[in-house]
Amino acid sequence: MRGAGVSDVILGYAHCGMVAAARWIAKLATPIRWIAKLATPVLLKALQNHLDYKLQILAPLPIGFVVFLVYLATIPITGTDINPARSLGAAIIYNKDHAWDDHGFNAGLFDYLIATYDSEIEEKEQTDGHKQVERKKSETWILEMVLLVLHPIHQLDQEEINFRSHIGNTSTFLVPRGGGNLEDGIWTSSESNIYYGCSQKSEKFLDADVKTNPDRFLMIITSGGLNQQRTGITDAVVAAYILNSTLVVPKLDSRSYWKDQSNFSDIFDVDWFISYLSKDVNIVKKLSMIDGKFFTPYRTRIPRKCDLECYESRVLPLLEKKKVVLLTKYDYRLSNNLDMDLQKLRCRANYHALRYTDPIREMGKRLVERMRMKSDRYIALHLRYEADMLAFSGCYFGGGDRERRELEQIRTQWETLPKRDPDTERRVGRCPLTPEEVGLFLRALGYGEDVHIYVASGEVYGGEDALLPLKELFPNFHSKDSLATKEELAPFASYSSHMAALDFIVSNESNVFVTNNNGNMAKMLTGTRRYYGYRPTIRPNSKKLYRLFLDRGNLTWEEFASQVRTHQIGFTGRPNESTPGDGQFHEDPTACICEDSNNQIQSHNQSEPSNHTAQERHSHGSKLEIIAQEQLTNKAHNVSSTQCNRNQNGTRAELPVRNSFNAGHGGGEECHPANS
Repeated sequence: MRGAGVSDVILGYAHCGMVAAARWIAKLATPIRWIAKLATPVLLKALQNHLDYKLQILAPLPIGFVVFLVYLATIPITGTDINPARSLGAAIIYNKDHAWDDHGFNAGLFDYLIATYDSEIEEKEQTDGHKQVERKKSETWILEMVLLVLHPIHQLDQEEINFRSHIGNTSTFLVPRGGGNLEDGIWTSSESNIYYGCSQKSEKFLDADVKTNPDRFLMIITSGGLNQQRTGITDAVVAAYILNSTLVVPKLDSRSYWKDQSNFSDIFDVDWFISYLSKDVNIVKKLSMIDGKFFTPYRTRIPRKCDLECYESRVLPLLEKKKVVLLTKYDYRLSNNLDMDLQKLRCRANYHALRYTDPIREMGKRLVERMRMKSDRYIALHLRYEADMLAFSGCYFGGGDRERRELEQIRTQWETLPKRDPDTERRVGRCPLTPEEVGLFLRALGYGEDVHIYVASGEVYGGEDALLPLKELFPNFHSKDSLATKEELAPFASYSSHMAALDFIVSNESNVFVTNNNGNMAKMLTGTRRYYGYRPTIRPNSKKLYRLFLDRGNLTWEEFASQVRTHQIGFTGRPNESTPGDGQFHEDPTACICEDSNNQIQSHNQSEPSNHTAQERHSHGSKLEIIAQEQLTNKAHNVSSTQCNRNQNGTRAELPVRNSFNAGHGGGEECHPANS
């Protein structure tokens, strides 16, 4: 016990208690506002009203109080620790050469203030009279200085985030919470009212009952995940037409990484698929007898991007001899450059005939409605940061030796996958961005922290730790698991393809779709959104952003954001960003996209039509005039699905689908199933 009757042990506990209280309160509310409006006035008033208190040993109390204030103010911003041994030791171990980069002198300033406070008390206690008044002045001055130091942090807490890298880059950014003044250009596309999907066939296109040979059956086994399989299914429809064959409903890959045992009818409405394409290709659910005999399918594989001559020379002779041919690992086995009618058949199969089953569609619609309840508009982010994707990329993401070992182990299951240099892959733009980089990228484009994001993803590599920086920048973070209960997702949760289908639906209905890679889902969704009016679709220009992220420690936020926006020109899914024939047809179905001449004239953002579009407008002028006229007639109506009409020649003409739930995942309910 000391002279004033207060134990040093008790005062020590008081010090620790203040630190603990500060840590607790800092997690609950905006700290500086609490200090400024509540704590400080109360404490100062207590000092003024009680000048005759008896404590003689005061140093631990103000020290603890200052620690309380410092922790309370800076824990949410920097996770501060003002104990030199703890903070410096951790910095040396984990940051090594950068140990001193983020050590400041605020703690030293408070130590100086406390030391001054102690010396004043000691001097005053050696003389008689007015000790209490002097003590009151000193304590008031200290508290006022604390608030003076913390005031700039208060402003920072309201307007900016002191964002620190979580992946080894020790640089920090003062990232704005808001998105800036780019509101009009980041949510809408002026081309949405100009372009629309048109997959009607020409008069020279022969119907299935005219050209199908009853003794030829084509079978396929798809490869990969849901969207890779989807490319195989749509191409198989065209292959069957080329070969004058009956198509047996495709078998889905059940042996790939995802080990999904679903069959075609578990994911897609098989009856709709057969009925919708019945005038184009004869499709049956299972192989039947030919001339009273059962034939064993002849298994073979054809090269990727096989064109019409390739099919006629490689597969047709086998069909004539074996009757039934089974093409294995069927994905991207059809050329991107085909006759116009064959390309449109591709689009009819992909955008209209392939419709998800009712349970998947209903659950997808429910998820979309719940997103709309949270916000009128939202971003869908295809993060694609699962372990298999990272392993396949051959890239390195800052996780040290453990990451290298884990991803290398996954890579071993692909026997033909070549060895890749991580630095080279990132330099040429083949590596997906980390969640942290995605967050900074979106903020630089102008999306503020109030934006709601739906993340289409499987299990993210690194879990919540990997997602933490993205959630810090965009706290309105949603997924299937957060929007639906476990009971609702139970029928789908055991099947990766079903869960991918739900992600596809919600992503397709988003105001803006952002893809973090150029994988199969990204390509399929990009093509779908182009087909239905070039809805905003953003893909990071990873090749240019690679260097920018490396150099960000030398840039201000304004410089960084400006360069991001510059690099993204040409990567937002607009019509003039692609050249017909380049890339995959499923990503850019130019042959199936038409222009609405009336809306083009009215638009302030006219773009030069492609040669193909110009030729189509010239050769099918009367057809487009009819479409345009019917568009004007139906302008006041909300078009919920593809509406089918016939022109004077009897050819089906499709009106544009805009803002419809069915677009891209099985639209066309208002059309007669039989294609004509």
